[in-house]
Amino acid sequence: MKTKLKIVSLIALFSSTVMGEVLTLQNAEQKAVENAFEIRATEKEMESKEWEQKNVFTNYLPTVDYNMAYVRMDQDTYDKALVASGGGLSTVNLNSYSHEIAVKQPITNGGAEIYAINIAKHSKKAFIHERDAQIQSVILNTRNMYFRLINAKQYLKISTQSLEWNKQKYKETQARKEMGLLPETEVLRWYSEVVTSEKDVSMATNNVRVLALQLYATMGIAMDDVPNEIIVDQFKYFEDRFYGTTLQEGNYLDNPQLKSIEEYTEVSRGYKDLTTSNFLPKVNAFFNYSWPASDEITPDFDNEGWTTGVTASVPLFHSFKNYTKRQQALSEYSKSQIDEAKAKNNLKINSERLKLDFETAKKNVESSKSLMILMTRQKEMMDQRYKEGLTTQLELMEISVSSQRAEMSYVSELLTALSLEAEYLISIGKLEVIK
Repeated sequence: MKTKLKIVSLIALFSSTVMGEVLTLQNAEQKAVENAFEIRATEKEMESKEWEQKNVFTNYLPTVDYNMAYVRMDQDTYDKALVASGGGLSTVNLNSYSHEIAVKQPITNGGAEIYAINIAKHSKKAFIHERDAQIQSVILNTRNMYFRLINAKQYLKISTQSLEWNKQKYKETQARKEMGLLPETEVLRWYSEVVTSEKDVSMATNNVRVLALQLYATMGIAMDDVPNEIIVDQFKYFEDRFYGTTLQEGNYLDNPQLKSIEEYTEVSRGYKDLTTSNFLPKVNAFFNYSWPASDEITPDFDNEGWTTGVTASVPLFHSFKNYTKRQQALSEYSKSQIDEAKAKNNLKINSERLKLDFETAKKNVESSKSLMILMTRQKEMMDQRYKEGLTTQLELMEISVSSQRAEMSYVSELLTALSLEAEYLISIGKLEVIK
């Protein structure tokens, strides 16, 4: 049994080494959300926001401090104090130590505690929306990079097919030349096309590898962990997906970046309201437990006392500092409202633009597909006419290049349309890992 398992494991290892790692678009986006450097940094910042909100609530809790003081009197003053006290040592100390436990309970600081809690609440909400926007941004970047890789692989496939076709033409012209039907120049032209196609294939192969590395970097995976060969979704999968695609209904107001801006406007409002507390009374309760000063460093536990009460402070005049802070906060709040209105307008325009761009892209896909089919037929017809000696070699080469370009244009237009769909979804806050 163990031997069979080892054989199966070796076969699986061999297959993965030879075939490469299968990476669907769905897997790529899932890994990006889990591993992207931006997401990981955002999660840590989210933890910081959680503690920030908890910290605000501590403003309602009492504080307890232990205070100790040491005071030394100069010798002349001490001697005079002894004479004045009639030589008694109980009230005059050269070295004096005092101890106190102080408890302070905030009652109100002009409402500052409430405003601080409100600021922390909206700040956390804003960051949650920022995190959602970051996740969608990572998905979009991963999807676009994946499309670039698909486009490069299709170019490699088409270039390879063109190379094989040129090699076939080269062999055919060699045979016809040996039969005396074609001149040497035509053989040399086809050979030149073969060499050019080989260069194209080599460059396309390198481009595929570079884009694969960039894709994994977008997913937050180190270069050393990128497999040598990657098997991605077939282009046919994206064709089928495109022809079944309709834009999802949505509203630009659901964009998480806009929601974050709205929350930050509320944060700015909170800071504006917080400045009001500078003009209001501050009331605190206190309780002090103390030992009188003595010449011993340890407290006199037989001679302690306590005091308790309430303190109130009413600001009357603070050199206009409170007023200037208030005006500054009002200006910043007004600016945040303007920024929010600007963001809403820009997002609405962008959402409408992406709708129009997507509809235009769909028409471009249909046009490029029709052109691709037409050019493929023309190439087949021209090839047949060339075999029959009814057209020139240059005309066939020209139509071959045009056919190749038409096919790549179709691939590029289709992937561009799918990319625009993703951009539209992010504009309405509904971009998710592809199903």
